[in-house]
Amino acid sequence: MRRSEFQRIFVRYLDAFLPDTHPVMQDLALRRKLRIIMGVGAVVTIIFATRAPLVYDKAPDVSWWIIGMCLFFVASLWIIIKTRARYFLQIGFAMVIVATGIVIVTSYEIRTYPPVNLPYVVVMVILLHFLYGRWVALFALVFQMLAHFPLLFASTTMDSTVVMHPGAQIPVSRLWHFVNVMVAGTLVWLISEAYDQFRNESEFMLQRLQTNHRTELEFARTLQQELLPLDSGQGPYRFAGMMRPAAQVGGDYFDVLQSKKYTWFAIGDVTGHGVQAGLLVMQVRTLLHYCINALGIEQPARALIEINNSFFDSIKTLFQKSFMTFVLLRMDRNGNVLYAGSHLRIIVYRKDGKKLESYPTQGFWLGVNRLEPGRERNLESSMRLQKGDLLILYTDGFTEARNARGDQFGIDGLYRAIGLALEKGTENLSAVQTSILNEFQRFVADQELEDDLTLLTVRRSS
Repeated sequence: MRRSEFQRIFVRYLDAFLPDTHPVMQDLALRRKLRIIMGVGAVVTIIFATRAPLVYDKAPDVSWWIIGMCLFFVASLWIIIKTRARYFLQIGFAMVIVATGIVIVTSYEIRTYPPVNLPYVVVMVILLHFLYGRWVALFALVFQMLAHFPLLFASTTMDSTVVMHPGAQIPVSRLWHFVNVMVAGTLVWLISEAYDQFRNESEFMLQRLQTNHRTELEFARTLQQELLPLDSGQGPYRFAGMMRPAAQVGGDYFDVLQSKKYTWFAIGDVTGHGVQAGLLVMQVRTLLHYCINALGIEQPARALIEINNSFFDSIKTLFQKSFMTFVLLRMDRNGNVLYAGSHLRIIVYRKDGKKLESYPTQGFWLGVNRLEPGRERNLESSMRLQKGDLLILYTDGFTEARNARGDQFGIDGLYRAIGLALEKGTENLSAVQTSILNEFQRFVADQELEDDLTLLTVRRSS
């Protein structure tokens, strides 16, 4: 078994059997305690299960006590998993009580000094301190020492049941050993206390940072969604668009702009996703609006060259190796479409023939290198939309998505989803998009998104 596979199984046993939204998974302290109970419980069970056959020859009764404890631990861990960590702290406390009782009982069964189980007193102190706090650990330390004190008078012969009289003189070596164990237990308690304080302060600071980080990411996500355009209901084109990021902030982008003579549509996909990709998307959005609204550029290829050069300079200055697939479409009132850029194929639904067509985008990726003006015509392509025709733009989050079997949704799956959606009508673009998304979701089922999803549907209405 590969190491990574073993680690995955081990982590799943510790706490990954819980969903990410479970309260325990959202609380660092609770998650740590669950891992301690699951991990220590498993290790103790394995250790004592292997010891039981070795002890059986000399102390059969002790062996049965050990086997009983192992069975109780296995049952307790199974209950924690099956109940999804419900009452796991109470179950863990019961495991500690049982282990403590077994340590004391087996020490009296064997009746030797030093007791063979005395080192577990120190382990118990650490465990209880991490799980239930300082006072429970201190009480357990005192109780364990008092419970083992009578064994100072025990015979040193394992097979003997003779007990020394309380009035008899205790060997100095035993006293020193007992005192040393007490001192060691106390030191362990103090060290655990110091570590616990440091860890709690660190976890508090980490949780505060995580809360601030989540708040900032949620704000960035909200801002990114708020900046997505909505159909005003005016002009010769109706549209509906959506962008669903794989992370809280996405690297996909679509936009719609209205100039004096044209309606502009754009879609793009920055490499990766997350905050860095989201910031690059915002830069491209700003550059596009500047080129169309402020500079009044009317050629898609010229606008792309301006955007590309500024985008390239930015990522070069930041020492970032990023690029963006991007296509910009300019549409006039007569349905003439002029577009430039390099992205996935454009899908067009012809209302008259009730068929789907696709058009390639042959241009350049943003951010690969600088481009000089003067080659605009070689970068542009054209088509025409009749009234009622639909134009569909999308990103590779759709085509590259996979289901549980590893099958890819692909362009064929997208064509199938579009076809099923259009059978229900083309007037309501939001319904068309919802139908496509539903078909996509049925394919991927509960698989997590590995990339952002963006879909933009445009219809020429007049």
